[in-house]
Amino acid sequence: NGPLTKSEARKMTLRLLPRMGEAGLNSMRAKQIFDRPRPYKANPLVKPCIELESSTAFPSGHTTYSRVIALALGEIYP
Repeated sequence: NGPLTKSEARKMTLRLLPRMGEAGLNSMRAKQIFDRPRPYKANPLVKPCIELESSTAFPSGHTTYSRVIALALGEIYP
């Protein structure tokens, strides 16, 4: 009941699954290479009000995944 039909959603899933897996692996590799600490680990004065992540800060996984989704949508709906 969203903006995509069932057929379009299936098409999106087929395009996204392998790309999301690849993006996750590449993001993990890049995090190991850059090894940038999260702000609350670099500065004890930073007190987050959310659950703390254990991974490093860069690159952002959320940004990586949204970029992959945007590229896949752009291929389907140029």
